[in-house]
This record gives sequence, C-alpha cells and structure tokens, in this order.
Amino acid sequence: MMRGTRHNIPDPYIFFVCEKFLENEGATQIAKWLRDQGFTTVTRERIYSLIREGKDLGYIRLCPPEEMALNRRLAAVFPQAAADISVLNVQDEPGAVNHLTMAGAEKALVLVKELGNRKDMVHIGLGAGGTTERFARHFASLLRSQTQSQVPKLVLHALSSGFAPRHPITAPVAFFSYFMALNLDIDYMGMFSEPVVPWNQYEAVKTRTGVREAFEAAEDIDIIVSSLSSRDDEHGLFINFLESNETEAPRARGILEEAGWCGDVQWRPYSNKGPIMEDIGARHVTLFELEDLVRLSRTPDKHVILISGRCVQCNTPKNTALLPLMREESLRVFNHLITDITTATQLLNNVEDSAP
Repeated sequence: MMRGTRHNIPDPYIFFVCEKFLENEGATQIAKWLRDQGFTTVTRERIYSLIREGKDLGYIRLCPPEEMALNRRLAAVFPQAAADISVLNVQDEPGAVNHLTMAGAEKALVLVKELGNRKDMVHIGLGAGGTTERFARHFASLLRSQTQSQVPKLVLHALSSGFAPRHPITAPVAFFSYFMALNLDIDYMGMFSEPVVPWNQYEAVKTRTGVREAFEAAEDIDIIVSSLSSRDDEHGLFINFLESNETEAPRARGILEEAGWCGDVQWRPYSNKGPIMEDIGARHVTLFELEDLVRLSRTPDKHVILISGRCVQCNTPKNTALLPLMREESLRVFNHLITDITTATQLLNNVEDSAP
C-alpha cells in the first residue's frame, strides 16, 4: 500500500492504534482516543480493521520462530552448500510464502546495513516471479521505517524483463513502484529487452540500447534476491514460457528432459548434475547465468538470497528442485537460503531415501 490515508485515517494514527492495542489498551478506549483526535465517527469495531490495515502497512509483523535443529541438520547433511540457512517453523499452507519473503526482506535489510558500513551505495538485483514480488513489498515496507542516515543509497536492478503478459506484476521493473514513495535515496536500473529472443541472437541483443546498460551495471550488484521453480509446477514462469510456443514446446521439452531438467533459477534450467546449456531454440534475456550466481555467492561482500517455499498459486512443493542446488557445488547459486520446515524435512527425507 502507498502512504496516505485509508477511510480518512492517516498512516500515523493507524500506527498509534496498533501501538496502543499491543500495549493492552482496549478497542473501546482506543476508539475514544481517536474520536478525541477529531475522527468522530470511529467505533470500537472499526479498531480491528485499522489493526489489519496496520499489519498490511508493516507496522505489525509476525515473525515465525526458526527451527534451529533443522538449520543445523541441513548444514551438516549439505556441507558443500556452505550457506547461511534459515528454516522457518511455518507449515505448507499457501500463506507460508509471506513469512518466508518477510524473513528474506529482513535478511536483506541487515545485509544492506552491513554493506553500508563500508560503501556509500548498495546495489540490489531483483529477479522475476511471485515470490520475489512479495519480497519487494515487504522490503519496501521495512525501508519505510528507515531514514537516510540509517541506510546507504540504494540502486535497484531488474535481473530480467519477466515473462507473464497476464501477470505483469511479476516483472522486476513493476516492483520498483513499491519504493517510489519512500523518503530515501533510491535509483533504478531497468531491463528493456524482449523477454525471449532466438538463441543465436542472444549475444547481439545484449548490446542493444536499453539492454546494454543493464549488463554493464550487473557487476555492481551486491545483493541478489531470487526464488526457483520446479519442473513439476505448472505455474512456473519458465514452464509458461515453454508452453507459450505450441510449435516449439515439444522439441524444447524433449531436449530439457533428456538433459535431466528438474528446475530453474531465473530462467536458467538445471539438472541434478549442473546447468543445462543446450540450445532449445529461444531463451530469456537475464543478467546472470547460473555459473555467475555461483561465482557471486563465493565472492566476499556479495550475497545471493534464495527464497524457497511452495508455489504461490497452487502450493506445489519445490524440494526436488532445491535438492540439486544443495548437493551439487556447480549449482550453489546462493549463500543465504530461506525455506520452511516442510521443505527442509522433505530435503532430508530425500537424502535418506537415496542413501545406499
């Protein structure tokens, strides 16, 4: 939500309503306080809707506990991941992704402040998709409470132009609107290319005006935020891209499946053994290959946050797509992982089931 008023109640008063409620003031008492401030029509029943609005604005945040035992078990079973792992004790209901993306936003803010102790400017790359869109909303909400003295100047980068004509909000440049009303110094770097180009034209496309600038600035990015998709999830953006061309889809799928395709990170597919680089006729324009993300995750003062919950639309699990990223060093595309208790348990079960 943007700053302003909701039903004639300005944001600061919504904040005070939440604060008073958490300090055990009753709804009747809070409603009387609001009427004394000039909001003469407020009733005690209205207080509860204002508290819900305050939660939407980020004034109240629900922080699920971390499952520390699973954090340690994942780190022990997958030492090659060498990642900062956060397992949140939320179940696999559709709303769990909101808790994961809020945790990702809090992690990003901590990293921004740490980098800000050494740099005047911090660059953040945002990938496409519903999970990252939720991250962007939460991150903007957290930044609302910050002043320019608390955070460095920020530059937000779009990692791709997205690919969902009926769901344009999943394109990274659309996320920028969440940050426009913040009283902070923020710049933006968009990606203005066709979302998909012929495979043999990709290198030429990267040199075009509107695209070249994004690639030239890619190495400035300090923090990357992404999710992943499973080949089993019909709502995955990569799968939607494959199915969008009915003529080429069978051939492309055949090539990918023969290569052992199990998932993708920001449009780049992979198998259990590593990235899939076969020519499938067309490909997305995206700033980083999987090997670039691996390199960045191993570079001091570079951070790749991977948020791995279930599909935001159908709740399809992604543990089979996450498992290769945990096991295979050539796919270690992150150094911060945020996931839920169900996904973590399934990962450990997958390892036990495959043990000799």
